[in-house]
Amino acid sequence: MAGALVAGSVVLTPLAANADVTNKVASSSALRGVKRSLKQLDSLELYVTSDNYQDLKAALREAPLADVRKNMTTLVKGGEDGPDGDLLQSRYQKFIQSLEQMDSTAGQAMRGRKVPNDVFYDKYKATVAAMTDFLKVAQESASIPVQYDEETS
Repeated sequence: MAGALVAGSVVLTPLAANADVTNKVASSSALRGVKRSLKQLDSLELYVTSDNYQDLKAALREAPLADVRKNMTTLVKGGEDGPDGDLLQSRYQKFIQSLEQMDSTAGQAMRGRKVPNDVFYDKYKATVAAMTDFLKVAQESASIPVQYDEETS
């Protein structure tokens, strides 16, 4: 009986290589999610230009943008063994930083802080550009087949 428990725990414990393969397989779905998120982010420009901070913040918390971190993380993990793994990670970090700055600025504006239109618009455009840059690298990375070690094949 104890042997069955040990065998059961071995089966349930994923190997590190399996996690990479899992993320690589999930990359196509994650890529579609990021593309949908970019479309949604592009559609929020009206909120930005009309100082509609409340609706902007609400839209950032709705699907598909609400899932963008999860989808991007899947793409980063799936591409970490490829030639652009570090670039993909740095583009992800740049996007998250831009998104958080835009969200924070909108929150400050909602609490009464005067935010010049051009400053907020620049933050929005930087966020769109960062997501677009990430997407370019992610598409290339997702097209690379799964890499196997010679020892495990």
